Amino acid sequence: MIPWMGVLIGLYASSHIIKSLISIDIHYAVMAVVVATSMVKFILELNVINTRVQKDSVFLLVAYLGLIFYSILTFLISPDISSASSFIELILITLFFYIGKSFNHNDCKTFFNLLVLLSSIQAVVLIVDRGMILNNLENYLLNTLILGVVATISYIKIFERLGMIKKSMWLGVYMIHILAVLNMQSRGTAIFILLFTILYPFFTMSNKKLFFYIIIVALVGMVYWGEIISFYQDSILFRRVDYLVNNFENEQRFELYSIYFSGMEDMWLTGFGLGQSSAGIFGEFTNNYPHNFILEFASEFGVIGLLFIIVFLFTAYLKTREYSNKNEIFYKFSLVFCLYITFLFLKSFTIYDSYLLFFSFGLLWSFENKNNSQYWITR
Repeated sequence: MIPWMGVLIGLYASSHIIKSLISIDIHYAVMAVVVATSMVKFILELNVINTRVQKDSVFLLVAYLGLIFYSILTFLISPDISSASSFIELILITLFFYIGKSFNHNDCKTFFNLLVLLSSIQAVVLIVDRGMILNNLENYLLNTLILGVVATISYIKIFERLGMIKKSMWLGVYMIHILAVLNMQSRGTAIFILLFTILYPFFTMSNKKLFFYIIIVALVGMVYWGEIISFYQDSILFRRVDYLVNNFENEQRFELYSIYFSGMEDMWLTGFGLGQSSAGIFGEFTNNYPHNFILEFASEFGVIGLLFIIVFLFTAYLKTREYSNKNEIFYKFSLVFCLYITFLFLKSFTIYDSYLLFFSFGLLWSFENKNNSQYWITR
């Protein structure tokens, strides 16, 4: 049976890649199919749904219902199209979380394979003809998001027990994505990939293998250092990083966070309400949202929102500790996928575009049910 939900979420996550390649926007069409498919699945499984709520989820459930109630209340007090749209997006975020939570082995496999395929095509095009991507580029952050995901999961595959041909193939995928990221201007993606590349071997290799790995990397780096630096300095990414280093005191985020905390002084308890942070805090400021999903939960929903997202975040990551087979490849993929998306949402994006963020939380949450591998594979 075709794992359709893995296909649909993979297409949704890759919709900006597809648009950059063939100028067709499938974003809303795929979203509509995901919603319709989820509703049909929910209706068909009504008789087998487990309504038992675990003790560690009680606070989250109460807090979430509080957010929904507060959202409805703020909309009734100040009804407008923006608030209505934000409420719908809040519900869709919840849907994506439960989709991630219900993913099984085949869904994960299909989802990640689709990302690798489409992202690799985009990466090659970026290297060969960057102008083609730029002509269809709507948001460079969205277009580099999946590049970063595939770069990190291909790096994981290099350290798996594979034959030399497969290892070489995944090394090629990794290198292609590194070159593609250098052709874009996302500093966050580049920083995460760099940190992950340095740190991952320390968590997966024995001391002896790690020693030889460091020696080999150091020797290769010394031999090709001039070429590496020259290539980097010719990249688009270098210009953005160089501008940041030389104009650090003028970084717009400093002004943004200063405005945010000043605006929250009298509203820290209740927040500004559903979809009201931008107008309530930033007014006409250019980047008129907090650029941090934790801060935005606080400014939208006050203390309840802040406590909810902090507890939710830690609970999602703690759920992975209950999974016994931490060497399973899709466990590793899901964990790094969530870490990367979380990292990006701590510096950019808004909670009303956080479908993939909460989908990734759902993936982590799902591992509490996956200790029974037969359950996971056949469900």
